[in-house]
Amino acid sequence: MMNKNDELLKKLLATFGVEADAHLQTMSSGLLALGKIPAEGPWADIVETIFRDAHSLKGAARAVSLTQVEAVCQCLESVFSALKDQRLAVSPLLVDLLLQTTDALGGLLDDADKGGSGKQKPRVGMLIRQLEKILKEPPPASADPAAPPPQAAMPGPILAPSPPAPLPSPMRSPNWVPALPARTSHLPLPTWHRSWSGYRP
Repeated sequence: MMNKNDELLKKLLATFGVEADAHLQTMSSGLLALGKIPAEGPWADIVETIFRDAHSLKGAARAVSLTQVEAVCQCLESVFSALKDQRLAVSPLLVDLLLQTTDALGGLLDDADKGGSGKQKPRVGMLIRQLEKILKEPPPASADPAAPPPQAAMPGPILAPSPPAPLPSPMRSPNWVPALPARTSHLPLPTWHRSWSGYRP
């Protein structure tokens, strides 16, 4: 026979189950929508909605002593708080990890409804550690799988070297006369030179 505390807990768990399903559905839908919005898009309202649902689910889990559900919600709340404050950027890698976490959270809720088999505990613990690591060490932008790889710069056309500029010609005076080649001694003098060589005025 159930005592009053057991009956109260049973009623609380039934109420919690309905409330938890609604919160979980809103969080999953929000994450799917978040994954379709580019990083520079209007995602702040979606993040705010998911943050509030994670916070409400955390409080409801605490009321029925589901400590592991509470721990998952606390981790999700910390991630969405970092997104709100822009200490963490939205990325496909992060959205995928959050979707896995909400899926594992749904498994925890099913376990709680069935008496708690504990099958989801190892998976949930691993996901919480991954989210905590991202909070401590946010991945760089290059870790985004949707970002295209940087392209190498195309080499420019190879230009032929320009011909050297002509050297400037020397300045010539108006009375400049080109120099005649020097006379060699073994060559005969021209006729006009011999005829005028003995001339004395």
